Amino acid sequence: MTEIDVEAAKWFDDKPPSQWSRAYFSTHPKCAMLLNNICECFNNKILDAREKPIIEIILHIKQKNIDKAPECFSFKSNDDLYEVSCPYGDQYAVNIKEQTCSCRKWELTGIPRPHAIAVLWMAKKNPLRYVSKWYIVETYMKCYEGSVCPMNGESEWGLTDVGEGPLPSLYGRAAGRPKKLRRRSSEEVQQATEKTKKKVTRVG
Repeated sequence: MTEIDVEAAKWFDDKPPSQWSRAYFSTHPKCAMLLNNICECFNNKILDAREKPIIEIILHIKQKNIDKAPECFSFKSNDDLYEVSCPYGDQYAVNIKEQTCSCRKWELTGIPRPHAIAVLWMAKKNPLRYVSKWYIVETYMKCYEGSVCPMNGESEWGLTDVGEGPLPSLYGRAAGRPKKLRRRSSEEVQQATEKTKKKVTRVG
């Protein structure tokens, strides 16, 4: 990073790697998103499906990983360990028993990515059985089985000793026009570049 932009590298000095590097993200939440506006990110990822009924949207998302899996080639090391080669020279190590991939996306999201799906197919296993428990209906129902306790109105609130209460933010509005588009991830930039190359090839 320093070789590309020294100032950008310095900006990260006071920030722990767990806040900006996938290699240090926690695998507990099963979410690899680094942005707060997750709705906008999700909406951008399903451009081809967002106008369809909800069931068709879900099926479309499910097919996306499955469609890319045939592009990956798996090489068996033992019953659990596999080496996976993908287009553009990428290579990953997948462990079925631990449900991990060296790209870290399987353990971060809890959903097998194309690398893992290719391995599971080779091992004659159903990828759907290797999706995290956080996505199953039983877990969803447990999240909502409790009740939200009733709350009194403001007139019944007691006094506290916290002082003045919440204060306005210290951050002011940045100079210039606010950006309307969010910053794209490296994967989105790569996908856009690949699409452009394909269009140029077709025109040529």
